[in-house]
Amino acid sequence: IVQASADYIKSRFYNEGSAYSRYKMTVEDYIITINRIRELESAISVMKTLKLQLDQLNQTYFVPMIEMLDNLKETFDEDKYFLRLFETRQAACCSWQIPSLRDIQERLDETIKDLTPQSIVGNFLWEIRKEYHEWINKDSDRITAFISRFMIRTFAPQMDISLLDCLKFKFPVAIAPPMLVNIIEREIISPLFNNAEATFWCAPYFSIDTDTFQLATLSVPASEPYVCEAADTFRVHTSPSCVVRKTALKDRISMMRLFSGIPFYAYKGVDFLKADYDIGRRNRGAGVHLYAKTGRGNDGTGDKDWGSFLPEPVPYSVDTGMTENADEKIRLYERACELGIIGMDTWGDERWLIKVSKSIDEKSYSLDDFITTNPQGRSVLDKLTINSVRSKIKDLIEHGWEDENLERVIIMKNDGDLRRGEKVVSSVRLDYFLAFPVQQNIVREEVRKHDVLDDQLRQLKEIEDQYYRQCVGE
Repeated sequence: IVQASADYIKSRFYNEGSAYSRYKMTVEDYIITINRIRELESAISVMKTLKLQLDQLNQTYFVPMIEMLDNLKETFDEDKYFLRLFETRQAACCSWQIPSLRDIQERLDETIKDLTPQSIVGNFLWEIRKEYHEWINKDSDRITAFISRFMIRTFAPQMDISLLDCLKFKFPVAIAPPMLVNIIEREIISPLFNNAEATFWCAPYFSIDTDTFQLATLSVPASEPYVCEAADTFRVHTSPSCVVRKTALKDRISMMRLFSGIPFYAYKGVDFLKADYDIGRRNRGAGVHLYAKTGRGNDGTGDKDWGSFLPEPVPYSVDTGMTENADEKIRLYERACELGIIGMDTWGDERWLIKVSKSIDEKSYSLDDFITTNPQGRSVLDKLTINSVRSKIKDLIEHGWEDENLERVIIMKNDGDLRRGEKVVSSVRLDYFLAFPVQQNIVREEVRKHDVLDDQLRQLKEIEDQYYRQCVGE
């Protein structure tokens, strides 16, 4: 532009028109060039923005989609291996559902063989693009639901079969309705009933089938008369306690069994838990029970052996080896019954009681306690006093555990089944006694009181013998 302007001024008088034309063209080319540069700069800016947006789209859209497709491929590869396993051909333990994979697998395989690449890949990619919000956040639950919906829509014709059609396809020999009813009961309902039995590590001395209360609930489609008839037949002939529920669910038969009244000792693991507890209690002492044998506290609780207060986990009549010092405790129980410390309520309530007597004078007697001086000044045995003391002691022994002399009574557990005989009832009552250390300690103390009274009678007899020996000697 500068050169063209100089040429125009220099040749203003000789060739003014030509110089002006060159100047004009130069200015126009400059303006065009400037505009082109600006267009290119704008295009560069747009391309940079587009590149950033594409990078962002790649990270937020294509990368998650590729990751999802890779994971889906790995999942399909694993499913392909899993579907060949024997376990996949087993029915659910408590439910029979149609269509199950084993029922429709052949039809699905034939359908997949007839699919074109467009129907397999194209439709799926279209669904991915259209429903991107279902997988863009990498939520595995939403992705699973999205894939499941697509599969269900794709294979709906193969899966949309009635339960009756499935049964006829599964049992083609059942042509007549009675045969179909019998097969449903035998091949479906009975195995469901057996498989629904509680999974429980049961001790060998307990039968979960006969020693518990059971209730079964069988749910069947109300819209399938053959299935309902088979369920009613099963209830009448096999399990009268089974409740048949006719539901609106059209694609499954399910069984639920409830076992109640299972005692703690029925669990076989109790043996091992008790053994570990005993080892810890013998070897460690402190720490087996919170706050035990720590010496803390002003009330003595930190020094107690809390294990001595715990009941035995297994009744003696069930497993004699689980009760510690069982022979000594049985002898204690039998002697307490003989002495009347343990016995039936005298008021006729048929309750068995532990009778706790009032405290007694545990004095030890000697000859000096009964020596007196007669009118002649001789030391003689005070027979009146010794006979009075003996009479009181005998009265306590004979009547100390009768109602009027009791401090309190403890009602024993005595809920054995009378229909099974007195022997069973007595065994159950003994089981409860052997299970409760606190009751044993109370009875042990009452027996000790009785022994103290017996020993006092023995002391009086020895005092009399000693006195008469001395008199003979004199």
